[in-house]
Amino acid sequence: MNSFESILDFLISKKKPESFCRYYIYFIECNGRYKIGSTSDMKSRFTALQTSNPSQIHVAHVIPIPFTYSHSQIEKSLHVIFGNYKVRGEWYNLTQVDIERIKAVSIDVILQIAEKMTRLEEIKNSNQLAFDFIQEK
Repeated sequence: MNSFESILDFLISKKKPESFCRYYIYFIECNGRYKIGSTSDMKSRFTALQTSNPSQIHVAHVIPIPFTYSHSQIEKSLHVIFGNYKVRGEWYNLTQVDIERIKAVSIDVILQIAEKMTRLEEIKNSNQLAFDFIQEK
């Protein structure tokens, strides 16, 4: 079974009523790197990514996003969580363990982790500003 058939089978197995979800967050793997993105049409997005990529791509994970959540906020949160692994654009050096960890947590946990990481980064930046100010004196 190729990647395209795998993603279709996955989506069919996870199919929810149309009122449940309108967007998907996806993790696409290519040559050991993962693209984290969002789409409302997995089939079209997968086809477009494969067409523009000379190597075979594979779907590592898909998260159906309920209407009650912002898909763009969840995608942004994942970019924050994996920020230290960013290669370029939306491509990251992740491992299968990273993917398994994401599979194991809820959307709410993803949002909470990203919020805490953002706060810690703000505190770190604030502390650095204070340190720089003291050093200037």
